Amino acid sequence: MALFAASCVISSDKADNGSGWEYKVVLYTTLAGIQNADEALAQRVNTNMINDTEFQNAKLQNKVVQDALNKLGREGWELVDMSQDYVCYFKRRV
Repeated sequence: MALFAASCVISSDKADNGSGWEYKVVLYTTLAGIQNADEALAQRVNTNMINDTEFQNAKLQNKVVQDALNKLGREGWELVDMSQDYVCYFKRRV
């Protein structure tokens, strides 16, 4: 899996009755629409000295993440955990 892969369905776990869970792993940078490491570094906000442009960029990035999370929710994905290195874990019924 590439560092900035969009997502990866890692497994599905079906019970005998046919119901179970499907799991998805997504990097936060993907949710934020960041395509590579250079772009990720360029979009970091220094909270000690934030200017109006950085604040507007942060607001826009938050909106992009919100929209991505809402889209996953509409597809039935539920966020179950987010690691310290910003890897998001989702699950949904299969």
